[in-house]
Amino acid sequence: MSSPTSIFSYDLASWDINSSSKNPSSHRPSFTNGTEESSPITLNQLIQKLPPLLHSQNTKLQQMSIQERIHFDTTIRGTDADAVNQLFGRLDLTKEECWKKYALFDTSKNYTRNLIATDDETFTLLLLCWNAGRESPIHDHPCDGCWVRLCQGRVRETRYESNDETHTLEVTS
Repeated sequence: MSSPTSIFSYDLASWDINSSSKNPSSHRPSFTNGTEESSPITLNQLIQKLPPLLHSQNTKLQQMSIQERIHFDTTIRGTDADAVNQLFGRLDLTKEECWKKYALFDTSKNYTRNLIATDDETFTLLLLCWNAGRESPIHDHPCDGCWVRLCQGRVRETRYESNDETHTLEVTS
């Protein structure tokens, strides 16, 4: 039998760029010792650092042309060049006490969304707790960004693209 899975999910509420084509969980920044920019951070530090970073990135995005924004979304977001992804990748999840208190499972649901933090403006940080062997319906994350970190367990993700000619969804990964 599979064990339950816990996932940190960070949803960006204020951007209007679709990030569904990226796989943020597969990109991890490399760590180099000794610098603040690469050293591991705690959950509380992530919550403190996230809003100013998002405000800064959002300001830059608003100044970009549509072509620059598309470039950012398709080539930078979710990669090592993405400052939000770098910050999220530095989150030290080895100390379970930082996130276990949020790990609440409702066995009557596929997964439980547990709120960790929000600033009610730019972000919502959730701990998604999946019951073993469960899945979600096919869905997208339009008009926002989403970064994911696995705390424990395993995740299998299937990605789809819409075929406008046949009006079907095609598996891409």
